[in-house]
Amino acid sequence: PVIVEGNTDLYRWGNRVSIYTGLPAVIGWDWHQKQQRWGFQPAVDARRREVSQFYNTASVTDAEAFLEKYGVRYVYVGQLEEAFYTPQGIAKFEQMNGGRLALRYQNVGVKVYEVMPLAAKAATSASGSGDTSQRSSAGS
Repeated sequence: PVIVEGNTDLYRWGNRVSIYTGLPAVIGWDWHQKQQRWGFQPAVDARRREVSQFYNTASVTDAEAFLEKYGVRYVYVGQLEEAFYTPQGIAKFEQMNGGRLALRYQNVGVKVYEVMPLAAKAATSASGSGDTSQRSSAGS
C-alpha cells in the first residue's frame, strides 16, 4: 500500500516510515530519487511540493484530490509532520476521520489513517460510524 509521510531536506529524518518498512511512498528520499531518475528531477521536485501542500492545506477537497491522484492507502502523522507542517493542515486529518479517513493506529505522537474508498466513505457517512479505535504497541 502507498503511504504518504512528511518529506525533509537531505540527511534529515524524512521518509523514515518507508525506509524502515519498505512500503512505497508518494515521494522517497530526494537525492536517491533524483539519482535514479536523473531525467525526471523536475517531477521529483513537483512531488515534494505536492506532499508539502497536502500536509499544509486546510482544504479537505484538495487533500482528497491528492490521495486519489497518488492512490494513497495510509496517511502518517507523527512528530515530524507536526513540526514541519502547519497546525491547520494537520488538523484537517481529524476533520476527515470517520469520513474519507479512518484512524487505524494511535500512540504517543503518532497517528496512522487509512484512506477509505469513495464507496466506503459514502456508506460510513450514511451510517455515522467509523473505526476510531485506539491501538498501542507494548513498550512504545
